[in-house]
Amino acid sequence: MKLNGEILKQLSQYKLDGAEGFLSYYEGERKSRNKGRSQEFSDYRPYDLGDDIRMIDWNAYGRTDQYYVKLYEEERESRITIVLDHSGSMAFSEKQKEYAEMLVAMFAYVGLAAGDSVRLIVQKESGVYSETDFCKGIDKQHHFYQMMEGLEWRGEMDFESLTQKIRFARGITVWISDFLYESVEAAHRYLTLAKQHVIGVQLLTKETLSPDMHGAYEFENIESRDVLSMDVTPAVLRAYHAALCGHLEAVEHTMVASGGRYVLINVDEEDGAQVLAKLLLHRILR
Repeated sequence: MKLNGEILKQLSQYKLDGAEGFLSYYEGERKSRNKGRSQEFSDYRPYDLGDDIRMIDWNAYGRTDQYYVKLYEEERESRITIVLDHSGSMAFSEKQKEYAEMLVAMFAYVGLAAGDSVRLIVQKESGVYSETDFCKGIDKQHHFYQMMEGLEWRGEMDFESLTQKIRFARGITVWISDFLYESVEAAHRYLTLAKQHVIGVQLLTKETLSPDMHGAYEFENIESRDVLSMDVTPAVLRAYHAALCGHLEAVEHTMVASGGRYVLINVDEEDGAQVLAKLLLHRILR
């Protein structure tokens, strides 16, 4: 799903919030708060035994009769990994698939436009995934569109095992999923240990959030293809809502407890502009 010019114009104004705290040691366009030896002067500090004498500012010594070394801002980049849950449950509706692809494009554009390195990892089915190399430059956005073309939405999500197969450097992981599985906490724990600032974007349909049904139904698990026959009564719906609310609260708590970000998007009731507004409201973009 390609973004239109108006959305791109708006996105070019923003960056991922919190990105400066997760800069890698690769050369980039962002200015880190760490002091190093790039060409942009930042400050002075008194000379300490063991400092490189080439960093002494002799002009400052001439003025003060004290040794001072120059400090410079390092130019570093954020390394952004976008993980897309491409399992069967994410194909519950066409809208859900469209929004997943739209969000991949949005986050990729924001990162590339900010001068960061961005890659996309697509979970295709349990234990199987595809990934792009880290890309830099806004002209590389077509790599992300190409990777999403023709992929089948199928299989079961096993993000816990997926994270352990992927090599992560310090950076940001944008995790786009319906999060309708139980390994969210374990996978998130692995990401935080890998020094990732985790942004969780949960996509659900109106039917999932608030089903309107009664009577006898057969429910098929989109991922496992298991079938469950059930008589849907008001009591069953109340139990479903209670369980769903508990799960959503647990997912949000997992994401934000370690300083990450989380947003829930109803794909049937929020358009692109509202999605962007939510990303700003939840301090995912700034």
